[in-house]
Amino acid sequence: MKKYKLFLMAMLIAVIFSQFSLAGEEKKEEKRQYPYDCTPEGFQFSNFTVQLHPVAKYHPQTIYFFHNISDKTIHILQTNMGNDPYIMNMRTTMKPKMWSVLATDEKNVSLICTMPNEKLPHDQVINCKDLLEICEFTHTKFGDNHRGNYWVVENNTMMGAKSATRHHGVLLIDPAKTKQDKEGQMQ
Repeated sequence: MKKYKLFLMAMLIAVIFSQFSLAGEEKKEEKRQYPYDCTPEGFQFSNFTVQLHPVAKYHPQTIYFFHNISDKTIHILQTNMGNDPYIMNMRTTMKPKMWSVLATDEKNVSLICTMPNEKLPHDQVINCKDLLEICEFTHTKFGDNHRGNYWVVENNTMMGAKSATRHHGVLLIDPAKTKQDKEGQMQ
């Protein structure tokens, strides 16, 4: 009887530890999913904000994909960098788990994240780093009529956002620039 109890206790412990190890493996597998050729660069999280510093080489305009990884609706607003005499009120509301696409031709863009708070008369500032995954397409090609900062797509799936961006006349992968990069690497 003692051997049977010891055996059951050992099995119970083994099951418990296997559950913990499986949970750890699931977290390891939870890698960020970015659209093909969209790289997590050209931005930095700092003091509850996200600073965009485009690294695109071939065109003055670039595209950023934003993914709301939270379970809550959030607002993203452009903030004044301090040296601008005025600022256009560029903002979006992102639904949970949705993607939005920002086009920008500015070298430095500062964005802040907020969330409605029933206890406050205004939205509560929250840390963008905890809510967003961001990537930049560095080989984009725009038509001549694309200028400034604007939300190209709001609240879509990842594939829907890519498709809608193309429908707005933006090539996410400029074949000529990709070929130049490959030729430059071969030399």
